Amino acid sequence: MSDSVQDLVLLSLAEDYKVGEIKYPDYLRSRYGIGFPNEKFQKLEKSGYIRPSTPIEALPHLKATELKAIATKLGIKTSGKKEELP
Repeated sequence: MSDSVQDLVLLSLAEDYKVGEIKYPDYLRSRYGIGFPNEKFQKLEKSGYIRPSTPIEALPHLKATELKAIATKLGIKTSGKKEELP
C-alpha cells in the first residue's frame, strides 16, 4: 500500500493514540502494511499534519486510572467517577 494511503489511515486514528504507544492494532500491519506506526506518526508531526495535544485536550482521553495517578501526585481527591475528578 502506498505511503500516502498509510498516512491517511494514521491521520484518521491519530487522536486515539498517545505518542510512543507500545501496542497498536494488528490490522494496521495486516490490512495496511503499517509496520512501525510510531515512526510514521513522527513523520506526520514533522510534516505539520499532526501535533501533540495540549494537557487540556488530552484530559478527556485519559483513563480513570491515569487521572487518579495524576490526582494522587497532586494531592487531589481520587475517589468518585471520572467525570467528578477535578
